[in-house]
Amino acid sequence: MVKDFIVNSSNLARNASKALKYLHKKDKNFPKLKVTEDDFELIKCYLGSGYGVKTIRGQKAVDTIFELEGKEKGFDLETTYTGKAMAGMFDFLIKEENKNKIILFWNTYNSNDLDNYIKETQFDYKKLPKKFHKFFEETNFQCWQITNCPDDIKMDCPAYLNHEYRFWRIIECQHDEDSKNKAYEELNNVIKLEDA
Repeated sequence: MVKDFIVNSSNLARNASKALKYLHKKDKNFPKLKVTEDDFELIKCYLGSGYGVKTIRGQKAVDTIFELEGKEKGFDLETTYTGKAMAGMFDFLIKEENKNKIILFWNTYNSNDLDNYIKETQFDYKKLPKKFHKFFEETNFQCWQITNCPDDIKMDCPAYLNHEYRFWRIIECQHDEDSKNKAYEELNNVIKLEDA
């Protein structure tokens, strides 16, 4: 997802130090902590072959968290960033030397929830720079694309523009059984999970 010159121990220590300084400035009771490069362990090999590529471990982490926390508490992951990070966390936690450690997985989400904005503006990917168009044109990977979902259903549907491509995990679809089955079959054939 990102090159090592961006994500490395030096940058992490610098950014963490800035965050800690900011927190202490806002609340003097927040302890003054020193962070060094040695405080970080970078775990790699979870990214897949390219941006947005879904991986088996990433998808499994998304599904596991959904079952443990997502349904009840709304703790949701997606397959491009947070699912892969959680897959790495799971593998980290099962190591014998980490079993008694207290570990925090801090999912900051996005500070701006763009879901409603995207729906209200009827998002047009062609307004994005040309190099991003391929993510929308290469294959249909959403149920509403496959079924040509009518606007009156689509705009109120939780699956519309949702990062979870498996619509059957989100909603009871309002389409007829043939349309649902077509979307289900096509999505199962289109979405490939890499073993990464």
